[in-house]
Amino acid sequence: MPNVIVPDPGNLDQYYIFSSNEWNGSSLSGLHYAVVDITADNGKGDVIKKNVDLLNPATLILSTVNHADDKTFWVMGHEWNTNKFYAYHITESGIQGPVISTIGARYSFWYQAWDADQMCFSPDGSTLAVAAGGNVQLFDFNSNTGALSNVRTVRLNYYHMDGVAFSPNSQLLYASTYENQVLQLDLTNSDSTAITKSAISIGHVDRNILTDLQLAYNGQIYGGRGGGDCCSPLIAIRNPNVKGLACNFDKNGLIIQNDAIYGLPLSIQSYYRDPPTITAPIFCQTLPSQINVSSIGYCDSLLWDFGDGQKVMNKAPVSKSIQHRYGSPGTYTVTLTRFVGTFSKAINGTIEVKEFPNVNLGKDTTLCKGQSLTLSAGNFSQFKWSTGQSDSKIQVTVAGTYWLKVSNGICKNQDTINVSYLNYPEISLPNEIVVCESAKTLAVQDNPLYRYQWSTGSTSSSIMTSSSGSYSVKVYDQQCMTEASSYLKFESTSDLKLNRDNYVLVDSIQAIAHLTASGSNVSKWKWTFGDGDQDTTDIGDIFHNYIAGAYQGTLTGESEGGCSTSVEFSVEVPLIEFVPNVFTPNGDKMNEEFRIFYNGDNTKYKLDVFNRWGELVFSSSHILDCWTAQNDSPGVYYYQVNLGGQLRKGWIQVLK
Repeated sequence: MPNVIVPDPGNLDQYYIFSSNEWNGSSLSGLHYAVVDITADNGKGDVIKKNVDLLNPATLILSTVNHADDKTFWVMGHEWNTNKFYAYHITESGIQGPVISTIGARYSFWYQAWDADQMCFSPDGSTLAVAAGGNVQLFDFNSNTGALSNVRTVRLNYYHMDGVAFSPNSQLLYASTYENQVLQLDLTNSDSTAITKSAISIGHVDRNILTDLQLAYNGQIYGGRGGGDCCSPLIAIRNPNVKGLACNFDKNGLIIQNDAIYGLPLSIQSYYRDPPTITAPIFCQTLPSQINVSSIGYCDSLLWDFGDGQKVMNKAPVSKSIQHRYGSPGTYTVTLTRFVGTFSKAINGTIEVKEFPNVNLGKDTTLCKGQSLTLSAGNFSQFKWSTGQSDSKIQVTVAGTYWLKVSNGICKNQDTINVSYLNYPEISLPNEIVVCESAKTLAVQDNPLYRYQWSTGSTSSSIMTSSSGSYSVKVYDQQCMTEASSYLKFESTSDLKLNRDNYVLVDSIQAIAHLTASGSNVSKWKWTFGDGDQDTTDIGDIFHNYIAGAYQGTLTGESEGGCSTSVEFSVEVPLIEFVPNVFTPNGDKMNEEFRIFYNGDNTKYKLDVFNRWGELVFSSSHILDCWTAQNDSPGVYYYQVNLGGQLRKGWIQVLK
C-alpha cells in the first residue's frame, strides 16, 4: 500500500498522510488520508484526523507533485477498474477537487491485462507515467488545472512492468520489469513510437523480483529487490540524467537489513527536480544561438528577454528551447519569466557572444588551361587551407574546391571557392564528308554554355548547306575557344537502269540469265538476285543461274563516296519438265542414259526404277544422277519419280 506525506500549505505544523489500498472489498480499501500535527501532545506529535476517504474503490497507484504555483500540491489517485484519474489540489484552504480525467486504460487487479503497479510524476510536473501490465502509459499533465491529456502507450513487450521513475531533469524515464530488467526511455521526443525505439536495458538482477522505483533527494534512483530472501540490496541508478549505460546502474546500490518487497516510500517528486536553469554555449555574432531552459514545468506562457532589447512571448504549449541571433559581440543577461495564471517567476542566465570572423575568397572562378589564381587569407593569425599550406597566400593551378578556415578561439568561419579549368570546348568535325543528299547539316556539341561562330556567319551549334566546300566553326566556353573545320563533297548516283536477256538452259536444273545495268556516277554494283544469292561487281554486267520460278531482285549502284541508288527488277524462269520413254545405252554416246529434265524445286526429288517383276534396279535422290542400265537387260522398265512434291509414274524402254 503506497503512502506519501504532503505538507499543509496553510499550516506549517500539519502534514497530510495519503494512502492508497487497492480495492479488496473491505473498509480499508481506497484512497484516504490522515492529518498529523507535529505540535500536538506537547510537541510529540499526534494524529488529529485519520481514515478520511477520498476515493473508493481505488487502485494502489499514487503520486504527488507541486502545483504550477510552486506553493501548493497535487495528489493523483485512480479509480479501480475504470480509466478515471482523480487529482486532488492540496491548498491553504484544504483539499480541493477532485479534477477527474477520463483517459488511458482501465486499471484493475494484479495480473489483469492493464493492472497498474506504480504511478509517478516527472519532477518538473509536466508528465505522468503509469506502469500498467506489460506497457507504460504516458500522459501530459497540466499542473495548473490538474487535467491529463495526450495519452501515449509505450509497448515494451515484457510480461509485466513493475516500477517507473523519472530522472531529475525529467527527460529520461526508467522502468523495471517482472523479468528483472531495468529499462531507460528517452522522452525528448514525445512520440510513442520514438520512445519505444529508444528503450534500452541498462541492467538486470539475477534473482528476486524488481519492484517500485523511486527518485531520492541525492539525485539517484533506487529500486526494491523483493523476493523472500533476507536483506536484498536496493538497486541504484547513480547518474539518471545521463543517456545510455553511462547512467551507471548498480545492482548492489544500497544494502538494507530487510527486503523491500512491495516498494519504497513515496515522496513529492518535484522536490527532487533539477532547478530551472538557462543553458547555452558561447555564441558567435550573427549566428543562430540555441538557448535552452531545463525543469521549467508547466506554464501558461514564457517571456524570453534576450538582453539585447528583443523579447519573445511563447504561449502554451511552450518550448524549452529557442533560437536567437545577436548582432553584436558582448555579454548578455537572458531573463526568462514563467507565467501560471496570475503567478509569475523569473530566472536569469548569462550569454556570451563572440565576434564573428569574416573571410572572403571571392566568387567561384573559371580559368583556361595554363592560367593561375592567387588566393589570400587576409589579416588572420590563425588559418588553415584545404591544401595544408600555412602561408597567407596560395597559388591555384589545378581545378578543385579550395577552403580556408579561420578562428578567434571560439567562433570559427570558413569560405570556399570553386576553381574550374577549361581545357577548351571538346568539339570535332570530320576532315572530309561525302554528302549524298541535296543538303547537309554540320553540327558540333550543343551546350547552352557555349558560343558559336561559323564561317557562314551562323551563331548556332549547327548549319545547313547544299554546296561543296570548306566550312569552319569557332566554339567559345567563356574565354576558352576551340576551332574545327570540314570539307563537304556532294555526290549522287542517278539514271539507274537494268536490262535482262532471255535465260539459257544450262543443264537439267539450271537456267542462266544475263543482267546488264547502266547509271551515272556509279563505281560499284550490288546485286540481290531474289533467290537468296548476292554479288558485287565493278561493271554493270553479270550472269546468274536460276531454277524455275519468279524472282524479285534489287540492284544498287554506289558512288566512290558511298552514295547509292537502288532499283528493283523481276526474273521469270518457266518450268521445264521432260521424262523420256526410251534410251539406248549401246556405247554410241547418243541417248546413253535415262535423264529427267526438270528445273523446278528438286528438294524432294526421288527416282526409283523397277523391272517387270517389281524389283528395284535403280534409285537416286539427286536429279543429276542418271540410270545407265549397263548391267540390266533390254526391255521395258517402270519408274516412279517425285518432281516438285508430286509423284509421277511411267515406263521406259531400254534398247541395246
